[in-house]
Amino acid sequence: MDFIDYLVLAIYFAGMAGIGGAMMGLSDLAVDMGLAGNSAHPDVVSAARTVCDACAGSGKWFAVYSRDEKALQEWKAAGAQILVATSIMSFINRAGGDILGRLKGEPS
Repeated sequence: MDFIDYLVLAIYFAGMAGIGGAMMGLSDLAVDMGLAGNSAHPDVVSAARTVCDACAGSGKWFAVYSRDEKALQEWKAAGAQILVATSIMSFINRAGGDILGRLKGEPS
């Protein structure tokens, strides 16, 4: 499947009963669109906004991952209900660091 297929599915699922909402990582979306490192590209923002609007139209929540405070403020204004100010890799790195610190006897 390519990006457009995933976007169509996201919009479809946003309207389905039993689906609470949609979560989107802007950096991941940019990579899928061939725009790695450019999560603020107008095409990336437009695609994510399409899903956000589909969720709003269906009474579902929309969540967005971003490390850009300004972008998160804009997504909040656009109607995103859940804002995650980090990336999944940050979570993984933190957990790994905590484990290694405990193994070394350091406080986490």
